[in-house]
Parts: sequence; structure tokens; C-alpha cells
Amino acid sequence: MRHLFSSCILLMLATSAFSETLKVYNWREYIDPDMVAEFSKQTGITVDYREYDSAAELEAALDRNETFDLVVPSHFQMAQLIKDGKLQRIDRSKLKQIGSVDIMLTGALASFEDAHQFSVPYLWSSVGLVYDRTALPAALGETPDSWGFVFDENSLKQSQSCGNAWIDAPNEVLSVYSSYLGKHLNRLSSRRIGKMSAQLAATRQYIKTVKNEVYLGQLIQGELCLSMAWSGHARFAASQRPTLEFVVPSEGGVIALDSWAIPSNAANPDLAHKFIDFM
Repeated sequence: MRHLFSSCILLMLATSAFSETLKVYNWREYIDPDMVAEFSKQTGITVDYREYDSAAELEAALDRNETFDLVVPSHFQMAQLIKDGKLQRIDRSKLKQIGSVDIMLTGALASFEDAHQFSVPYLWSSVGLVYDRTALPAALGETPDSWGFVFDENSLKQSQSCGNAWIDAPNEVLSVYSSYLGKHLNRLSSRRIGKMSAQLAATRQYIKTVKNEVYLGQLIQGELCLSMAWSGHARFAASQRPTLEFVVPSEGGVIALDSWAIPSNAANPDLAHKFIDFM
């Protein structure tokens, strides 16, 4: 009987622990691990924290019906995820701190139909160019002030010698390429976008790296002298390698907004709301 009682206690503890586990799927290096640890310390909730490197990885996971309680889609993904029924509505009555969210981010999210009903803004960044002030001028004879430095074939051939990179983010790359061409991506036909994609694919041979999980380390190690970059990555890289500088080209940059969202098949939406409120 003693063994049976002990077994029951262990089963209850295991069940309780399982029910208090929050599964989070977020961009790589997008949150301070100490914050996750502090959340667990304050709430007793275990966080199963996993990371991805591209928007495509998140979409693929959701298409496979993998179970997560909390994900962080980018603004351009929201409409399709909502349309496909991949997300559930946010219950704002459970978010005591919702009023502290930057009103500019809330306004930006509201520009995407129904997005504010299914997500809460988390972080924003801009896409620009990061370059090594010492290595790049030596290779090109000038510093970058245009997206042409990462799209023009002749410029790319020159920067190959010191290393160049694109980010693995098709939407952002197409957006800045459109700006470089004097166009607006959202106003282009699918046929035109297809032609632009083909042009970029032809240029790919002159690019050293198109991997989000790799280019940041290469910048820090001095293996790249020119790269597209998210502003957050660029700032971190520059903190590690002072010769790096981030610029927004003359044609303009792209703003990316990533938000907390709860998948429709989430096992613990209440825990997800607690985590959002904590953040």
C-alpha cells in the first residue's frame, strides 16, 4: 500500500509539472535568458524555450501542427496566419500590463487587419546595412549609402573579397530591393515580384552568406565587411567589434514588428497570457 501511495504522489507531481510547462517558440537570441528564468522563479512555471532563425521555420512548424503555447510571428505573417486559423484571439482582460505597450507599436500593429486581436507587440527593428569602416573602403574605395552596394553585381563582386551577406528574410529583402528600384512592394503584381525574385536569385552567387544563424558571428569575427542586418543584430555586433557601423541607405529601410501570439492548438493559453503580461 505504501508503494501504491508513493506512486500516486509521483504521478500527481508529474501531472502537475506537465500542466505547468509553457512552450515558447521565439526568434534566436530575442530575449534575455535571465528574463525567462525570472518568470519561472516568480510563477513556478517551467518554460520549454526553443528558437528559430527565419520566418519560414515558424510557418513550417505551425503547418506541421507542432504544439506551442506562444510564438512570435512578424507583421507580414499575421494576415495569412489569421486567415489559416493558426492563431487564437488574445484575451486582453488577462493582461494587466497591456497599457504599458508603446502606443506607436500598437498603432503599427493596428494597420494590419485584425492583427491586434490576435497578437501583442513585442519588439521592432529596422533593416539596413552594417559595414566594417576599415575593411570595406579598402575593398570598394567608398562607404555604402545605397542598397545598390548589396544588389548591384559590380559592387558585390568587389565586396566578395572581404565578405558580404544578405539576411534570410525574403519579405524584407524584397521590400528593400523594391525601394532600391523606386517601387513599393505592396503595390507590385505577383508577376513583377516573381521577376524581382529571379533577379535576386541570379545575384546570389556573389553573396557569401544568407544564414541568419551565421552572419552575426561572421561580422563579429571580421569575416564580413558588408551585410544586410536587423538593427538589433547590428548594434550587438558593433558592441563586439567597434569598427562596424549601421546605416539606413538613402532609399530608405524597412521596419519589422514582431509580436506575441498564441497558436490555435496551444495546450496552455492561460500560461501564455501570464508570460505575455510578465514581459
